[in-house]
Amino acid sequence: MTRKLGRVATAVVALLLGAQVYAGSGVATADGSFVVRAASNDLAEIRFGSLAIARGVDPQVKLFGRRVVDDYTRADNDLKKLAAKKRITLPTQLSAEDQAAYDKLSGLTGSEFDAAYLDLMTSRLHDAINDFETEAGTGEDSDVRRWAERNAIMLRAHHDLARDDRTHL
Repeated sequence: MTRKLGRVATAVVALLLGAQVYAGSGVATADGSFVVRAASNDLAEIRFGSLAIARGVDPQVKLFGRRVVDDYTRADNDLKKLAAKKRITLPTQLSAEDQAAYDKLSGLTGSEFDAAYLDLMTSRLHDAINDFETEAGTGEDSDVRRWAERNAIMLRAHHDLARDDRTHL
């Protein structure tokens, strides 16, 4: 009961101060939305990486896919704990846009798959880096901000690897 009153009080104070609160949590709307976007991105990257492991022909593409799956799984597990703490419900399925990208990618084979996968990853990682760095710099929730900071480093490393692997195909 006390926790519920505390969450309600936090939400009321935030509203009085002009901040919007993410539904059902005490987290600012922008921070909550970031957490949901990041979780959606994690789901997609894990699925894309798994596809690269299974369908990639270049050993570097398979190796990159394995690293993506491992790193995003670790990041996603941390994010799930953070979301539970903040009472944010995360997506459990790919977005329609990510599902369409997955379907398109899964229809490719050989070197065509390798190139398309690395192109997709380079583009997605570029966008994710911008999102994570914005959250790390302007997020209101310190836990979410720290998670974004830690994982922006991983995203930059993945971006550089995808770009370098693509130039060597």
